[in-house]
Amino acid sequence: MKKILLTISVIFCVLTSFAQYQKSDLMLNQNLYKHYSNAEIEQMYQQDFARLFRLNFRMTNYALFAAKMPAVNSQNMGFLDKYAKPGIKVDEDEIIRTGQIDPEDFNLPQDKVLVNIFPLHRAGYYVYVLSKSDYDNYMETQLSQFAY
Repeated sequence: MKKILLTISVIFCVLTSFAQYQKSDLMLNQNLYKHYSNAEIEQMYQQDFARLFRLNFRMTNYALFAAKMPAVNSQNMGFLDKYAKPGIKVDEDEIIRTGQIDPEDFNLPQDKVLVNIFPLHRAGYYVYVLSKSDYDNYMETQLSQFAY
């Protein structure tokens, strides 16, 4: 009896680990609404979920904030304000407070293999962009978990 219960428990755990998320599980980044209307977002949700996922993923994971320099192969690209799009004021205090950055407000380059580091003017704070290969692998892995 114990073996049967143990086997059922193991099977349940394995099946649960392979469960996929539904489209409704996607939590949209609020910065998407700065760049796209509700109607555009809803249309992508219904007709092109993969595109919506990739846009949302970019908004959340393209430019990351850290209070510690990432310990990987990287290159220093210079201060963040150098990459701001015209008309965008870089509010480093807001970035530090929220830990978020809108990648659509900047022209942040992405290297094929190295992590690009953009230091803030306050010592010990950085914005970084993952290498293209790492970013793409991570995004596609996350997308594959959704059943759409």
